[in-house]
Order: sequence, then C-alpha cells, then structure tokens
Amino acid sequence: MPESEIIREIEVFDATPRVVSLERRANRLKQLLLHAKEHSPYLSKLYRDIDPENFTLNELPVQERAILEQNFEEWVTDPAIRKDDAKAFLSNPENMATPFMGKYSLVTTSGTSDAPLIVVRDKLHQEVHQAFRLKRLLGRIPPELFRPDCNRIAIILLKNAPSANYISYVKLKRLFPEKSENILGLSTIEPIPELVRKLNEFQPATLCGYSSLLGVLALEQIHGRLQIAPSLILSSAEQLTEATIAALRNAFENCTVLNDYCAAEGGEIAMTCPCGKLHVNEDWIILEPVDEEDRPVCPMEISDSVLVTDLSNFVQPIIRYRLDDRVQPMSKPCRCGSKRQLITVHGRESDVVIFENILLPSIVFTTLMNDMPGVLSYQFAQTQRNRLEFRAVYPDETDRTAFFNALNERVSHILRGNGCTHVQFVASDTLPKSSARGGKLKSVTSEIWQNFAEEEE
Repeated sequence: MPESEIIREIEVFDATPRVVSLERRANRLKQLLLHAKEHSPYLSKLYRDIDPENFTLNELPVQERAILEQNFEEWVTDPAIRKDDAKAFLSNPENMATPFMGKYSLVTTSGTSDAPLIVVRDKLHQEVHQAFRLKRLLGRIPPELFRPDCNRIAIILLKNAPSANYISYVKLKRLFPEKSENILGLSTIEPIPELVRKLNEFQPATLCGYSSLLGVLALEQIHGRLQIAPSLILSSAEQLTEATIAALRNAFENCTVLNDYCAAEGGEIAMTCPCGKLHVNEDWIILEPVDEEDRPVCPMEISDSVLVTDLSNFVQPIIRYRLDDRVQPMSKPCRCGSKRQLITVHGRESDVVIFENILLPSIVFTTLMNDMPGVLSYQFAQTQRNRLEFRAVYPDETDRTAFFNALNERVSHILRGNGCTHVQFVASDTLPKSSARGGKLKSVTSEIWQNFAEEEE
C-alpha cells in the first residue's frame, strides 16, 4: 500500500462512512490472518482450525506474551530472523535506529511489567504508525517545537536501551547533528533533584517522557523547585491518567499536553484529540477492553486487560495480544467529532511509592531490572513507610545473595540520590504477590495503606 494512500486514508477517516472504514479494517484482518497462517509456523498451528475467509474476531485465541516469547523464531514470518542475531544486533549501541537485516526496525518493550521482549517491525508498520504520529498526534502542533534547530527538546528515556523512545531520540540526534546541544536526553533512573537541576539549566520548549515521571515533575514545578516553561509536554509509553493531566496543566500554564498511548508490541494505539481525549487508531488497530474471562466490557466499565491487534505488522503478527492495561470504553461521543473509539486509560498494574514524602515512580525501579538478568519474575513492594521489599522467583542457577547485593547497591544509590535516606531495602522470602483485582502481578506495589492499621497498633 503506497505511503501516500495510507496518509490519505488517515486524513479522511472521520469523513468516511463508518461502514466503509470497518469493512476496510475487516479485510486487513483477513489478510493478516492469512499471511500468519501461511508464514508463521507457530501461528499456523494456533489458527489451524480458523478459516481466514469465514471467522469472527472472538474465535481467534488470545496471544500471551510469555508463550510468544518462547516461540519467537516460529512466531515471526521471516525465517531468516533469528533471536540470537536480533539480540546481538541490539547489544551494539551503534545499531540504534539502524535497520535490522537492512529492512526491519527492532525495538524492545520497556520492561515495566516483565523482561524486555524483542519486537520486529516491517516497512508497512513503520509507515502507518509514523503517519499516525505526524497527522493525528502532532498535526496541530507548531512543527518548530520538534525541531532542535528552532527550540530545545528534553526527553526522559531509558538510556542505551532499544526502546522506541530511545531510538526516536537517537534518530533525532542523527538528523540534527549540528544542533545536538539542543537535544537533552535524561535517564529515568536519575534522581529527581538531578532531573530538576538539569531541566532548570536547559529550559526546554518541549518535554517528552513517561507519565509517572512527568507527574512527579509537575509536583516539583508546583512546589517551586522546578522552574521551566515548556510549550509542549508529550507523554508516551506509560498511561497518562486524568490526575496526572490535571497536575501538568496546573503546573505548566499555556502548555499543550499530548498523550500517545502506545506499546512496543502494538505501536501507536490511541492519541489525544483537540479536546484532550484518547481516540483509538482503529483503522489499523483493533482494541478490545475485556474482563477477567476475556469477555468485552460494557461502555463505562473498566477492563481487566486489553487485547490489541496491529493490522500493519506482517513480520511479527500481533493478533489479540494481551496488554495488562485497564481501559474504559466511553459511552458518549467526543466533542471533537471524531468517529474513532473513545477510551480512558486507567493505567498498568504498577504503583508510585512514597518515602519521606518523596514520590518515586515505578519506572525508576523497573528500569533497573532491564540490566539485571537472573530472576523469572520480581516485585518491589513498599510494606511500611520506610521499608521496601524485593520479592522474586529465581532460577536454580542464580546466586541469590550475589544478585541481591548487586541490586541493593543500585537501589540504595537511587534512594539516596532522591533524598530517601532512611529506607530499609530488604530481600524477602515472600514470592511476588498478584493483585486482588484480576490476579495480575504488579512489578511495583505500595501495600502501605493496607498495612497502615497494623503499623499503628
């Protein structure tokens, strides 16, 4: 499909009769399913009883990340793609933002909910999702706000990790090498006071980052420690809650706040409209908010998780892939007039922890685990006002004492850097606990409120 046609369809979606748009989407799903059955050994087995010409969406099995990751080389549709080659390619910083095998884009998930997963994106995916960003997310924004030859841009990211936001940062640096001093890359694990100091010195016109960190920075601005006046704030990767949006608007006057609800696996799932509401890019994305038994939730009901289908990626088909996000489909149309599905995102299963009146977002801790192999699953749990427990499931070959000592050194550095000087970080014999709602595992959880009464007794 020519790129010009993709862009044209995106531009006129809301003016196109809905029956036509949904028919196009149904045809794209059929094409993707047929391709998956013919070229993916794993999906061929999974869909062996599915007729690509006669099926309903809910007949397709749900894709679970852990199982797909185990079958990576049978999941992808290009047999030349080998997992070890992809890992080796990503391990070389020189390959960031460089095509893998000369034609694919490689990214990894951020690791905020589990170990990073390698995601392969083909040319069609890249063209479709780039068009979403340019036409739907940024189409109403002055283009100079994303040009470092015109303004200063600060990006909070997972440094040296092949996540989508870091690759975008590298691409921007390469595109404007003579203006690299106007592009500031900040690490998610830098202490909040250090982030504040650097941002105060840099004075960005555009600030991009994770929702949980942006919320903390909004509080720093309100309290007067952060003193910047950006024209644009862009949140991506994590979910931007209504509370965080309100804090950002309170903290930064005359600043546009945009939300790109995205995931490495599904790409640009939904974006904010002129009214500040999230609309699904449903011409190429199918989003299914579901309950604990994978049944569609009713309008205004908050889902237990979502199933996402990306109709643009034929090299690594994402079809009814589960994301542990809680999404609320809205019942009333948006004032902006868009026909696309309107949703509110209530976040992933992680918490913010608070020590000594200092907020530490979940991304601070989960980022550490990207470079700490040796556990099958893990959980950081605040169990008392000044106590943080690390719970984990270890493979037999892991030296638990050595692993925790290395982790303790890094966590202690983060705690001290953020001014949390009286926090006890301990290894727990307790296994990671699933949340009461939905049974999902939180990577970072605060149990202090449920333990508060016991603590006071």
